[in-house]
Amino acid sequence: PIYAWYLLFELDRIHAGVRKYVPAPEQERVARIAQRIGEVLTVFFRGRLTVCLIKGVLLTIGLWLVGAPYAVFLGMASGFAALIPFVGAFLGYAFTFLVALTSPGAEFLVTFGLISAVFAIAEVLEGYFLVPRILGDSLGLHPLFVFVAVFIGGATMGMFGFLLALPLAASGLILVRELVVPAMEQFAAADDVPPDNAEVKAEEPTP
Repeated sequence: PIYAWYLLFELDRIHAGVRKYVPAPEQERVARIAQRIGEVLTVFFRGRLTVCLIKGVLLTIGLWLVGAPYAVFLGMASGFAALIPFVGAFLGYAFTFLVALTSPGAEFLVTFGLISAVFAIAEVLEGYFLVPRILGDSLGLHPLFVFVAVFIGGATMGMFGFLLALPLAASGLILVRELVVPAMEQFAAADDVPPDNAEVKAEEPTP
């Protein structure tokens, strides 16, 4: 999400730089593609905020049910900490565990088990329900395609792949629709054009 936010604000500068190397007849198409990719990044960032908000509410409810102190603050803070790549979720979990451990009468193993269970359930719901439904629907991606994109991104680029899989997949679909599909349609149309009025003269039988 942080990278998407940065790209969103730098998109105009990137677009201006790319246009210098694009032939004039193709600049309108490039501008349209850049605009649609910018819309994808905007939708992705808003979707991530929505996912973090819902995750924060789920964590708040879970922490309240297990009797953790400051459940509202810790739950919402941990939910939005997921915006920070790599370390956000871990920092939210570690901080919540330390605060819960310092509460009166807290036992290490019990506190560790309860807090871990709450965060584990929230992570599962985020990965298998919130992201495919909210981000997938907002980006126009089928939930199965979301799983495949995230899996391939994680397998090829590690944590960066997990974070960037969906905006890259949505941007890739835009490029396919704007570049590949028109080229294929043009190629297919060229095959359907009949040859130029070629006159085929039949050989007349000799008497």
